[in-house]
Amino acid sequence: MKKNIRFYFLLSALLTMVVFLSCSRVSEETLGPSSTEVDDQGFLTLSSNGFVLKYKVEGVELHCKLTSQTSGWVSVGFNPSSMMKDANYIIGYVSGSNAFIRDDFGVSNTVHQSDVSLGGTSNLTLIGGTENASSTTLEFKIPLNSGDPYDQVLLLDHSYPVVFAQGNSDDFTSSHYSTGHGTITLGTPTIPPPDTTGVVPDTTGYYHAITGDYTFHWKTQNDSLKCILSCTTTGWVAVGFDPTARMQNANFIIGYVQPNGQVYIRDDFGVSQTAHASDISLGGSDNLANKAGKEEAGVTTISFTIPLNSGDSYDKPLNPTSTYPVIFAKGNSDDYNSLHSGTSVVNLDLSGGSIEQGITTGPDIYLDNDITGFHSQNVEGVTFKWKIINDSIRVHLIAPTTGWVAVGFKPTDEMLNANFIIGYVNNGVAYVRDDFGDTRRTHASDLSLGGSNDVHRVFGKETDGSTEIHFTIPLNSGDSFDKVLTPGNTIKIIFAHSPNNSDDFNAMHSFAEDVDITLN
Repeated sequence: MKKNIRFYFLLSALLTMVVFLSCSRVSEETLGPSSTEVDDQGFLTLSSNGFVLKYKVEGVELHCKLTSQTSGWVSVGFNPSSMMKDANYIIGYVSGSNAFIRDDFGVSNTVHQSDVSLGGTSNLTLIGGTENASSTTLEFKIPLNSGDPYDQVLLLDHSYPVVFAQGNSDDFTSSHYSTGHGTITLGTPTIPPPDTTGVVPDTTGYYHAITGDYTFHWKTQNDSLKCILSCTTTGWVAVGFDPTARMQNANFIIGYVQPNGQVYIRDDFGVSQTAHASDISLGGSDNLANKAGKEEAGVTTISFTIPLNSGDSYDKPLNPTSTYPVIFAKGNSDDYNSLHSGTSVVNLDLSGGSIEQGITTGPDIYLDNDITGFHSQNVEGVTFKWKIINDSIRVHLIAPTTGWVAVGFKPTDEMLNANFIIGYVNNGVAYVRDDFGDTRRTHASDLSLGGSNDVHRVFGKETDGSTEIHFTIPLNSGDSFDKVLTPGNTIKIIFAHSPNNSDDFNAMHSFAEDVDITLN
């Protein structure tokens, strides 16, 4: 009798799986066997039917990298009770350079809905996404216990079933054409040994550059580059040498110092504009020496030495007499994986010459008070004044904030594709940067994207709760991250500013509005 009950249970499960598969638009699917392995970054890897899930526990979160062979959507469901029912179901896709992801719940064997639509909350962090001709990858984190009834509680040292699916379309609703399944085990994370508790050297004989709140010292010695990086954070700090866009293809060195003084520094590579991985995990080698660090008064400092030419394909060869773009970044946590809270880019002359920071600075605005012939437009408290002068446009921008102010020329959707000029005033000096709207809600300096800084003749002041900046940009700079502006044409312009006291380029905006303006 027990054998018969077990047989009918197995038969029922198989029939249920067939029903699940039949919801697809294709007639046949196979669920391949799964396999598990560990990579050099500590991620466990589950493979099933072309799906690859890399996962590891980081504190109170599960860090995941999900890859499948599709140019459409991909999903993973954690701990379903039957097929996708009751699963914490994460679904997403990549369109263009943007990744989209949603926190869903399996409401039945074959249907999922967003947690938000069910009365819950979205409890995931999107780290990034990439897509090429053959696959889509999403990287994200979810809490082990979010407290949301539409998420699953995941416990350490327990195993859970997971289900995979993928579709052809960039959306959250179209049918799947392939599925997979397997089991993950959430082992207690191991803490790697520290690299060193060594002493940071003094800076005698070093060149230095200051950009934002990053201070970078360097000098060449024989066939190596000796580096010291400081930043106002108690989390991680990083420097990337010679990226092609943001952090992509950079030799990316990241490190942090724990409260007990233990130092962790790793040799990484920029695998995309927004993601990095250790050279070791990619098949390369760690080529850092003389690692040391300290954390004092809210400032983290790391020091290290790298070869000018390590021979590793995940490092960049550096000529000590050449200039390279260098990106700096920082985060709030003592780890290698949390999101950054600020970045900056400079063109660094390793021989100690001139440094282009991608930021144009200027003194108080009393030196530039000419408004003869300017046109003016007021948009909900923001005043925009402009004048065409030969082959350039001169701009005066005033906003009710003591933080940053910005104007974006010719966006296509919110700030996407806008020539975005952003600036603030600190201690009587204006800092203005030439940016580009790389998504609907984010912007990056032209310099970090491979373009150039084309903002000039900068002045600014901050009085009575308002900030005013003046600048000039070319009507046609020739930079692919700027927009061609034609006198007489009507274009869309977006205005934005931050809350008070946000004297940086990274704080979120508190106001944004767009208007059509004719460039007379």
